[in-house]
This record gives sequence, structure tokens and C-alpha cells, in this order.
Amino acid sequence: LFRQPESSHLGECPICLLPLSLDTKHAMMQSCCSKLICIGCCCASIRYEVVKAKMIKNRSCPFCRQPEPETAAEIEHYKMKRRKANDPVAIQEAGKRCYHDGDYERAFEYFSKAIDIEAGDADAEAEAHYCLSFM
Repeated sequence: LFRQPESSHLGECPICLLPLSLDTKHAMMQSCCSKLICIGCCCASIRYEVVKAKMIKNRSCPFCRQPEPETAAEIEHYKMKRRKANDPVAIQEAGKRCYHDGDYERAFEYFSKAIDIEAGDADAEAEAHYCLSFM
């Protein structure tokens, strides 16, 4: 009853291949590659870079090794780049952000686009219908 399931709608961590926790606080979305990575792999990457490689600055993404952005403008640039590349995860995340900001129409547009790109993604479709119910 109180255990995590063997799989979840969030999928697996692309590094350790363990199912991602249902608690989204235990995973991080990487703005450079739009990968959801478990907090354990993120911590292990930081520990390696700080302790082993003596790199306190210039940390990199644990998945794609792209340098981590240092400013909010760089983060937004990475996210925009992923949306322009029609990455359904990045588009869905933009929809979630719009939804939480109260911009339901724009959120619905993002969710609809994510559904069109990746047909059959039940999560994005469910979120789009959920947002539509509030319009």
C-alpha cells in the first residue's frame, strides 16, 4: 500500500532506469534536453563533479553533458530551443507552466500541440481535457 509502484506514468530515469517517483519533488526536469532525471542521479552527478573532478563551477547535465545554465534567461533559452525542436515534453511543460499561471487558453494550445506531436500520450491528452473543463 505505501510502496512506489513498479512503473509510473512518468516513466523511468534515463540514467539508472529505475521508475520515477510519483512524488515529482524526487525528479528534476533538465532544461537543456527535457529529460526527467531522478534526484539520486542528479545528486550523484553533482557529487562526482564537485568531489572527483574538482569542478565547483561549470556543472553539466547528467544526461546530455550540456553545461548547466547559470541565469533564468539561459534556462528560458534552452526551453525555447526545445519547444522549437517540437519536443513534446518541453511543450507539455510550457503548457503546465501556463496552466499554473492561469493562462488556460494558452495552456490548452500547448497541450494540444504536444498531443499532435506525440499521438497517444495519454498524460498530455488528459491534461488538455482537464484544462478544457475549466474554460
